[in-house]
Amino acid sequence: MSQQNACAYLDIVGFGKFIEKDIEGALRLLTSYHARLASYHAKDDLRNFDYFLPFSDSIFIQSSKPDIFVAGLSSFLSDTFFTYNYKPRDYNTPNAHDDPAKVVVTDIIASIASGKKVTIPEYWFPLLIQGGISFGECHPIPVNAIINNKVCSIPNLVGKAVVEAVKQTDKIKGPRLICSQSFYAALSDKHERRIIKINDTYEILWPAFNFTDGNKVDDVLINQFNSLLLVAVNLWKDYKHLDSDIRIHYYESLKLIVRSALHYFSSNDKDLQAANDYIFRELEQVGLSLEIINDLMK
Repeated sequence: MSQQNACAYLDIVGFGKFIEKDIEGALRLLTSYHARLASYHAKDDLRNFDYFLPFSDSIFIQSSKPDIFVAGLSSFLSDTFFTYNYKPRDYNTPNAHDDPAKVVVTDIIASIASGKKVTIPEYWFPLLIQGGISFGECHPIPVNAIINNKVCSIPNLVGKAVVEAVKQTDKIKGPRLICSQSFYAALSDKHERRIIKINDTYEILWPAFNFTDGNKVDDVLINQFNSLLLVAVNLWKDYKHLDSDIRIHYYESLKLIVRSALHYFSSNDKDLQAANDYIFRELEQVGLSLEIINDLMK
């Protein structure tokens, strides 16, 4: 019997290159979101996901409840983006301009042993997660695996929705979340303030799920938008000088944050104008050029 479920595919932007440069730094990215999941045990957040199956830097997720799933997944992306990237090291003043992820830390054990301060380099790579979502045939099935030389059963997800979810990520840059028409049709709440149509697909503006409905424009922007904007601006500033195939991901992060806020307030002309004015001032204040600001806000 066909099982109709939502399926999401997520992966960490740039993870392969991070592994090549420094495996310990790359592994920190995995432990960061695993720590976030561990906190779910004491919360109601677990109901958002029926299955959450990571492998390397990829994650496959299934849910039978699309409406709470889209909100829960957006919350997960927002939390990981802010918690890990909010100046885990001082991105405003990186230790190596040509390598912003590189920091110098004190090796406490070596320092004690030698009687003098010993420093070592570490890599703290930014955590950007992109993904695709679809809805349709998605079956959780048990499959055999070998762990520690023993055969055991582990869950797996198969079906057309799994394939479609992966396809949604083919052409996106940065931490964007794209969903298929089938997933959008399955939503009873269309989240007009938080989802936009792009050609034959839809983009879930996950930062906008961080905004509280009913609050005044300034309250949303100051308390909920600014924190995400600061992270995105700092990352863009530190990676904008690198190759275009790298810096595009950080520019798309910045565009996503701004686009989410502008779309969220777009249903009310007065609120949209207030949001435009506020965001323009903030972007100007953090030192972005007029050309960049205009591009971000168009």
